[in-house]
Amino acid sequence: MLKGPAWLDGPALLRGTVALLPGLLLYGWTGQELLLPGGLLTIALLIGVERCQRSLLLLLVHALLLGLSIAAFFAVEASAPLFVLLCGLYGFLSLWIACLGARWTSVGSFTFIPALYLSIEAHAAGFSLAQGLRLLALGLPLAVGSVLLASVALPPRGWHLGWQRWPLEPAQRQRLGRQALVRALAVLVTAVAVSLWQPPFGQWVIWSSASVATGELTVARQKGLDRTVGALVGLPAGALLSLLLPRSAALHALGIALTLLTLVAFRNYRAAFASRCALIVLTAAAGGEGLGIGLDRFVLVVLGGAVGLALVGIVMAQAGPLFRRSSKDRA
Repeated sequence: MLKGPAWLDGPALLRGTVALLPGLLLYGWTGQELLLPGGLLTIALLIGVERCQRSLLLLLVHALLLGLSIAAFFAVEASAPLFVLLCGLYGFLSLWIACLGARWTSVGSFTFIPALYLSIEAHAAGFSLAQGLRLLALGLPLAVGSVLLASVALPPRGWHLGWQRWPLEPAQRQRLGRQALVRALAVLVTAVAVSLWQPPFGQWVIWSSASVATGELTVARQKGLDRTVGALVGLPAGALLSLLLPRSAALHALGIALTLLTLVAFRNYRAAFASRCALIVLTAAAGGEGLGIGLDRFVLVVLGGAVGLALVGIVMAQAGPLFRRSSKDRA
């Protein structure tokens, strides 16, 4: 039996592809643009059940949390103070949920990421409240069904109804609280900056700070380095590809799907992030945007990571490790 490269997670890539197929096929059939951003909901729910546990209750509750979180972010987007406070709250809770066990961090992160990204992108696209609700009404049931389809069609198929917890020891909970506070502070700082500066892709700088501001100092340094190197490699590669390939709606849709698959397909974080950066530039160019998006992404990723690393250095330098970040945490 042939084995794929060590840096590629073939089974996860296949499950992710199968999960995204229903949305892509519906988009090709109907031309409904709302189906494309809905792919992030599918991947988020898939990551929750794959990395935490294959629980039907978890899948349904995660979908409900996604809907409520996206609606909350969309509602406060126009109010800078409320937006900043909500970002800080989700930054804290996205890591504090690990009180239930380290595996639960994937659920926390992949509730915060879709809520932040989709709400900001919906506002930037001029969505009304009705359009936002339509996105959720269409995207969430499709996402739940697609995840179930991928899980039934491909092994392993072991599911259970309820969910499990792996509670931490008191000392671990104390360190986790400190780590969650660091992430919340990093998110607050970058959310304030986004509210004042209003860059075109503010979600990138906010999540970059959150992504780096976890774990011990050595882990944060490595994460920041991986993201910087990945951006330096991936962004020029994406710009080159966009010059070689013709712009089209089909390439734009394919680019969105491939970008989402980088969240599950790689075992190596640096390779995943480089690929994601390249595909973001390619997808943007295919959709008619300029190549300047690559420079925007590099600046925002580096600035956000620097904020996260600085706060980890200040608060966590003397704290012992709670648990090491898994190579599966690829956001």
